[in-house]
Amino acid sequence: MPPFKVHSTGLNGIKERVEAAFIQGDKTEITPIEIKKAFSRRAIEQLGYIKDTSSLVVLSDSLVTLFAFPDLKQATPLSQSRGALTFAINTCIQHISIDSPNASDNPSKGIPTVLTRLVIGCRKKVVVFSWLDGETTTPKELVLPHSPRTIAFVNSNIVCLSYTQTEQVMLSLDKMEIVEIELPITNPATNLGMGAFSGLGGYMTLGLGAKERKPAVVGLEKDEVLVPKDNTGQILGPNGKISRSPNIEWPTPPEENIFIKPYVLTILPPYVGTSKPGTTNAVSTQSSTIQITSTISLLPVQTLNPQSFETSESNVKPSTIRLLFSSQDKSPVYFFSTPIDRTAAAAEGTRLWKLCMQPWTEQIDELVRKSSYSEALALLESIDETLLPDKVNIHSTCISTICLNAFQDSRRKHIKALHAVWMFAEGKYDDAMNTFISLDTNPAKVVALYSDSVAGRLSAPKVQWFDLHGGPSPTGFVESFEPPSQQDTEANASLEDASAPPSITLPQSPTIRNLWRVSRGGPLVSVRKEDDNASIMSSKTREKHESDDLRRSIECLVRFLTDRRPKISGVLSTLNITPAQASEYPSLSSVSVEELLELPNLPLSSLTPDQLLRSAQIVDTALFKSYLVIRRFSLLGSLCRLPNWCDVSEVEQVLKSNGVGSSMLVGALSHVIYAFPSLSQKLTELIDLYNGKKMHDKALTLLREMSADEDDKTDKLGPTISYLQKLGPEYISQIFESSHWVLETDPDMAFDIFTSEETQLPHTKVADYLEDFDPYICIRYLEFLIYEKHDASIEFHERLAESYLKLSLKEKSQNKTGLADEMYSKLVRFIDESQHIQVDRLFGLLPSDDMFEVRAILLGQLGKHEGALEIYVHRLQDYIKAEEYCKRIYHSNAEMKGVFLILLRIYLRAGSVKLLQPALGLISRHGPRLDSIETLNLLPPMIPAQDLKAFLKDALREPIFDTRVVREIWNNRDHQISSALVGLQARRVKITDSRICPQCHKRIGNSVIAVHAPRASDF
Repeated sequence: MPPFKVHSTGLNGIKERVEAAFIQGDKTEITPIEIKKAFSRRAIEQLGYIKDTSSLVVLSDSLVTLFAFPDLKQATPLSQSRGALTFAINTCIQHISIDSPNASDNPSKGIPTVLTRLVIGCRKKVVVFSWLDGETTTPKELVLPHSPRTIAFVNSNIVCLSYTQTEQVMLSLDKMEIVEIELPITNPATNLGMGAFSGLGGYMTLGLGAKERKPAVVGLEKDEVLVPKDNTGQILGPNGKISRSPNIEWPTPPEENIFIKPYVLTILPPYVGTSKPGTTNAVSTQSSTIQITSTISLLPVQTLNPQSFETSESNVKPSTIRLLFSSQDKSPVYFFSTPIDRTAAAAEGTRLWKLCMQPWTEQIDELVRKSSYSEALALLESIDETLLPDKVNIHSTCISTICLNAFQDSRRKHIKALHAVWMFAEGKYDDAMNTFISLDTNPAKVVALYSDSVAGRLSAPKVQWFDLHGGPSPTGFVESFEPPSQQDTEANASLEDASAPPSITLPQSPTIRNLWRVSRGGPLVSVRKEDDNASIMSSKTREKHESDDLRRSIECLVRFLTDRRPKISGVLSTLNITPAQASEYPSLSSVSVEELLELPNLPLSSLTPDQLLRSAQIVDTALFKSYLVIRRFSLLGSLCRLPNWCDVSEVEQVLKSNGVGSSMLVGALSHVIYAFPSLSQKLTELIDLYNGKKMHDKALTLLREMSADEDDKTDKLGPTISYLQKLGPEYISQIFESSHWVLETDPDMAFDIFTSEETQLPHTKVADYLEDFDPYICIRYLEFLIYEKHDASIEFHERLAESYLKLSLKEKSQNKTGLADEMYSKLVRFIDESQHIQVDRLFGLLPSDDMFEVRAILLGQLGKHEGALEIYVHRLQDYIKAEEYCKRIYHSNAEMKGVFLILLRIYLRAGSVKLLQPALGLISRHGPRLDSIETLNLLPPMIPAQDLKAFLKDALREPIFDTRVVREIWNNRDHQISSALVGLQARRVKITDSRICPQCHKRIGNSVIAVHAPRASDF
């Protein structure tokens, strides 16, 4: 999830060029309120706001002027700022001592005062105006060797003045002294791959009257300032020296920078180059881009261009981005975009966009999901408490189910715990243990990170490590990873000791969880690896590396456990609980893993006596096994001789499995008066034996007996399901018999038995068995065959349709409308899609007084479209479905182009007024698909022509009608013209010698004669 999102402000089509912009306040929407023309004599170059005096700061015509806000009528020019090029404003709370006029950031050294400074960079000088609680002080002025083009506050007393792109100085506002900055020289060759030629356009246009680009210097937090130099941004402190590395890299020199905590937003011009130095991967942009860089990691986290926020347009034009601005350096950020093409810019104008930051909680959660824990912690520490109300709350989006009720630490501690797990997975065991100790982490969660040889039943696969600590596993976190095993240690010759006893191979704890964890590759395999497994290692180097890694990780665990042990014992002793009372409390093996993992991560003084007791048992038992693995036998003896909380059953089992009698343990732990029974044989080996001898019934019976003590369904049913999935079709009877109790316990999990990819069971027999057990599971199995296996056999298609039909009728008869409707909907959808059903057979199973929609679909598949449409119209009275049916038939069957006319006949056949409106609606919507003559013949005589206007217009536009009408119009026109011509030619005017002109009353004689057409008279 990117940290920013672009929104349109609705201000589009701005025709004038925006030279400066500023926003004040926390309004989320921007609307034009007032436009002041001729506000200044020349273009405004920069805007600002001074809250103390409620003044708008305007830089125009090389002069800074203060306007009273909000009426902007009273103007106060700052005469000392003539020749101004830029300015910067800073407001802070400082403590002014009565004895000393100098300001201080220490609250104990003076009176809190609001100090506002306006620093103006002029031609070869800088002017500083100050206000204390709104009262003006005497301005300060300093002559400079060059003219500052950009000013950025490093803190309230120091500003960075940038003369050019490569020359900057630091200015102390209290002393008015300059500190020179000497930036390290960058190697131009290193930038050749990052758009080295992208900036040439700026130099080439200087001679054409283009403005020189201002230095994009911007102030950061914690007394830092970002100074760009070519493609590199260097972070400096108040002393003018580099405060952090590495540098920020851009593909091209930036045009503008703005800091929105904790990100730097940079406008980059279009560029052409390569993605990385030394590579040939071409990268180019036609539009300006906004690169967002985290000031925590100093790496880019997001890149925006017009294509990323103008997705509603099909053809996005390359655009320039200008003027990043915000209110008090807070989100949202506003900017303008203008098409590069002049024609497009003149037509579309400039747009104002809003760039909103995602909520802090979502940003932190996203970093945690990406396993960027260090950056998440740094971001959390940098956020003000008022901006993050839940800064001390639980990381709610990442708490897993197993830890939701137990995990009560703050968000910060939670992320640190996840970071510790990440460091452990990366092999940074010391750092991880230091964090676990500082967080008072539950020892069970730390021990669970190790293999079964140390953790026993607490051991968790790597994919579950983060879940144990309340967070999701990072992407690419491999489940198969585990810390090096004990066998690796045995293979390492450097660990051999001639005086030591024979190598000890530690077995798994005999719970079904551990048996299943290692059996997913086959039916069930032995947990204990034989000594000759070490021979599979690829090389001696790998053996030594993994062996050393194992020793190092366990030694770090020993350090954690030895740190916890005396502290836990000390707290227990204050409660008068000693190891001598161990027999009075339940053993560690009697407590579920979930309960142990749910122990809270709290200081020992905050734990209950029962929680302290469990922690002591976990620590001592894990410490005992750790000493065995790394062969610290002297320390192991000391642990056994001293009072301890080791769980006797687990420790005795480890010793007896390696030929060590229980008498040694009992003698060492003489204070324990209760002896726990140990497992007499290897259950995994017994199950493997049954499997090898094909005695599957006994193996499955043993698995069922072992599952009786499991509470978690996955651990309870998983081994039996895994075993049954390996059996072939020749054991179908055994599969049905042994799967019955699994189906009764959890049908969803048991369903995997019959859908395994490893074996192919006879589908018909499985369907028969499941139908006898539960028809709904049978339906699910048939759906699996048809939709996932794409089985096209008529048998299963018809069986599924009949099952839908029977269950729908059954549930409806029992007034279970919800299930009945669900089955009916599935039946309708299935028969409408399936092409492998005997329609006439299924049609015969339908009840005569129900399931009319199904009947209509089947009639349509039989080609009886009129009957199907009559059901939709008269039975279902669903005219929309009737039209949808017609459209489907019209487009799929070229021979049924008259299906809409059939529906119209049904509407108008009975002469019912009720169906007249649907008929007219059908005509208006599907007139082109209806035969015009047939339609007019079907319509009643008294329908107004206005209701058929659209239909008649479309009908008349048909070629046959259009040609005939045009021909008749031209014929009539010819007749009219011919008649008019004959009439005009038949008219006569006789002129004689005695004819007198009616106008001048003179004899006409030989004069020119004109005939007045309207009256047919001469004149």
